[in-house]
Amino acid sequence: MTQELLREALIGLCGYSLHSHSAELEKGYLTASGGCRVGVVMDGEGTADAGMPVVLNIRIAKELPGASEKILPCWNSASGLIIAGPPGSGKTTVLRDIAKKISLKSQKVTVIDERCELSGMCRGIPSFDLGPCTDILTGMEKSKAIRRSIRVLSPRVILCDEVASEHEITEIRSALYCGVKFLVTVHCGGREDLFSAPMVHSLMETGAFSHLLLLPPDPTGKEEQYLLTREEYKNEMARRTDGV
Repeated sequence: MTQELLREALIGLCGYSLHSHSAELEKGYLTASGGCRVGVVMDGEGTADAGMPVVLNIRIAKELPGASEKILPCWNSASGLIIAGPPGSGKTTVLRDIAKKISLKSQKVTVIDERCELSGMCRGIPSFDLGPCTDILTGMEKSKAIRRSIRVLSPRVILCDEVASEHEITEIRSALYCGVKFLVTVHCGGREDLFSAPMVHSLMETGAFSHLLLLPPDPTGKEEQYLLTREEYKNEMARRTDGV
């Protein structure tokens, strides 16, 4: 596999227009047709137009009906839910399925899809069925999209994939007082990381989430998902602090 072949593949994934994906490529990824995310590493200081790719990491997006069946009972009883897990644990696939399930119950859902990965949006048309009562905001920073959703879409539920900044958490905290229920995902390596990850702690501190669910690293393995209520999380955090 030569750099020339990698560049040819990258150009094809960009629809033969590198320039139209330059903003994404500057961040080290692009979202191809069908919601497939491609991690891109360019050589040296090369830009998207002039550099040569040395790594293309292609993650195939898929729709898996029923992926959220074990999680729905928790969601229905929660006032807000955080789904945590390592890369490849199925967070996005679960979020995609649960968005459709909520929407089919005639609840207005807004999906914040910054990288067009959840919906597989291509030329304004989603590649995945997220339900009949779902609005999709794409290509916009999650913090801005949450604010805009509250102002113009009057959602009952907002779904966000991979919350990763304090700006996003601030907007979630503000939206909570507008009567919106949140379902979000965060990266987390395992049980121990639940209590040391700053994003998890900050999200739980907003008061928007009554439950925290950790997915096992292998969705097809025997390891079970791990569920905590807000009270259980706080008690464990207090125990660890007192232990120190």
